Amino acid sequence: MGKLINARLLSGLKIIIGHLPTSIFPVIARGVGNTLYVILRKKRSLALQAIHQVLSLPDGGKEAQRLVRENFCHMYMVIQEIFECCYLSPAEIMKRVEVLGLEDLDSALARGKGVVCVSVHLGNFPLIAIRLAISGYPFNVLVRGEKDDKVEDIFSQVRQKFGIKTLYRGQSYHPLVRALKRNEILWLFLDQFPRKSEIQAEFFGSPFPVYTGPVRLASATGAPIIPITITRLSPKNHRIQIFPPLELEGDFSKQSRTLLEMMEEQIRLTPAQWLWWHKDWLLKRTRNS
Repeated sequence: MGKLINARLLSGLKIIIGHLPTSIFPVIARGVGNTLYVILRKKRSLALQAIHQVLSLPDGGKEAQRLVRENFCHMYMVIQEIFECCYLSPAEIMKRVEVLGLEDLDSALARGKGVVCVSVHLGNFPLIAIRLAISGYPFNVLVRGEKDDKVEDIFSQVRQKFGIKTLYRGQSYHPLVRALKRNEILWLFLDQFPRKSEIQAEFFGSPFPVYTGPVRLASATGAPIIPITITRLSPKNHRIQIFPPLELEGDFSKQSRTLLEMMEEQIRLTPAQWLWWHKDWLLKRTRNS
């Protein structure tokens, strides 16, 4: 019953957003975010603990609490904006989400071997795929499916609306390779850590198992690998930053560490926009500290 209620709430939210004036969305986001901060005690505790550990802020101090409150508001806005995009014109979405470095992506695709894009769960990350897909870029995203199939169906339908293809973690590499052979974009996330890895890197001051999949896949297929992030500039406006292709020289561990270092730098620029309450991340960090 709990899973069904969650799916119904999401479906209801999607419908309601299509009938509300966008001017009140920031007010709703603040209200919902503050409410979630109060009622989601475990996630609040995880976020406060993580921020305390890696940003050297007092545990439970005012600055840490402010960041976590802002983070809860931001994460609600991620869902709100995804559903809002379903009712916006492509022109309006493109107006709200600017893109820097598009020439690097175009040059990479011109090689004809596809592109491996890498990100972390920073900013309104789903807007990266939506914004580029409506601009005509063939996009494939590798996701860890939601535990609730009905919830996953809702998000999958949104991706389908914009022509974004969904690939799921745990499957073979073949669909990933085929996407690159079609000269399409394959989007992978670095902050989903592998269950096992012989390679570790410093991430926020602690050793972490490195997800080398993007570098290995790019090396095996000849596809360029491009870091890409998004930052919220205001309640409605975002900026996608596409970085130049990573030079695949040296071993997998060196290149994977370089990518992780780049992503950490981006998270530190806008710490309230990263998924601090990710339990698996915090537990792995604690075990390796």
